[in-house]
Amino acid sequence: MIIDIPTVEGGEFIDGGPNTLGTIVRANFLNSLMKSSTATTKEIQTVLSKNGIQPDDRVHDQLFKAISKMVTDGKVTLTDVLGTSKTLAASQFLVNEVNKKIPPLSSTLSDNTTQAATPKMVNDVNRKAVLAQTTAENADAEAKGAKKKADQVPNPAANNFVVGNTTTAYKLMTVAQVKSLLGVPAATKLYGTIGQAIDGAMTQKAVTDAMIGFNQKYYDVMSERVRKTKYTNTTGKPIFASLYKTNNQSGGYFYVDDQIVAYFSNGAQTATATAVIIPPESTYYYDVALSNFWELR
Repeated sequence: MIIDIPTVEGGEFIDGGPNTLGTIVRANFLNSLMKSSTATTKEIQTVLSKNGIQPDDRVHDQLFKAISKMVTDGKVTLTDVLGTSKTLAASQFLVNEVNKKIPPLSSTLSDNTTQAATPKMVNDVNRKAVLAQTTAENADAEAKGAKKKADQVPNPAANNFVVGNTTTAYKLMTVAQVKSLLGVPAATKLYGTIGQAIDGAMTQKAVTDAMIGFNQKYYDVMSERVRKTKYTNTTGKPIFASLYKTNNQSGGYFYVDDQIVAYFSNGAQTATATAVIIPPESTYYYDVALSNFWELR
């Protein structure tokens, strides 16, 4: 509250005399003086009450004690020891000690468990994983396209093409001519599946069905797979597993028929992507914190 000071010569009150008019104190000044005094008193009382001090007219250091208490209560306490406290602050010594224990950064992939990967290395690994996935998908699409074109090629009549030197760069040959040139014996049996027989031939469908990538699709099976749980490839043909571990997950291994066939680097800053072919009837499982698991099946 600002006191409304009367306008007087020299800015001070003066007494009156026989020939001098004294300062006229008006009600507006007295009211502003009273309001200012009341406001100041309330401010001081608020400080005292907030610090648990009962105002006492006989004690003249209460405001000092209240301010001293606020300074003490607001003081930050430092510590040189690691812990879980939410009221202590780390000292400069503790911060320096923690910094000394931070492992050095590495810009190359390795099995070292005492170094941390740089952000650039992690980003490079992620980009290579995405590129590998894209390359695999493109290869799969090209294979399907090639098969489609092959299916559209008409079968030539058995005797429409002659074997021998011609003026053309290439000459089509019949299956019988190729078998004759290579000395392939006539098959006595046709088999519709893969196997170990040596007395027959596989049908075109059997060969196609046995090839990885044909009549197969990628499936996201992450939600269907459980760590350390063994699964069996019962599809009758090889399946292709594409696996990915992010940089905030621990390392581990991937097993096929109880043999380690893939390793995932350990470390909080290391991301790893890999791919594994699982033969028919083989078992497989993983012991690693995976984030993605796809199967071409």
